[in-house]
Amino acid sequence: MMNYRIGEVPFYHLSLLGGNKIMRGFYEGRYRGNNLWAIQCELRIPIFKRFFMAPFISTGDVFSFEDYDLVLKWAGGAGIRYILNREKRVNIRFDIAHGEEFQFYLTVLEAF
Repeated sequence: MMNYRIGEVPFYHLSLLGGNKIMRGFYEGRYRGNNLWAIQCELRIPIFKRFFMAPFISTGDVFSFEDYDLVLKWAGGAGIRYILNREKRVNIRFDIAHGEEFQFYLTVLEAF
């Protein structure tokens, strides 16, 4: 995922690192910047009928081009998926992630 902003960007339009979709394990908005890059990988492993295990890992950073200092932030964790509706691809997911501290997520639909 990449977000690039040019010029003077208002505070509420800055790119955010973290949350329940990208870089799980960081509070959404703890890191803000004009630009964002992040890579995330998740593996879904069947366990039993409609249940899946999903380990994941991600890395990324927020930055501005004027003073970019490469400092990778890492997050990872695992989750359980339950398929509610196969045709519409509706899942319930429970994730435990660690970035700077442990975060727990209970959501409907997938992160990506």
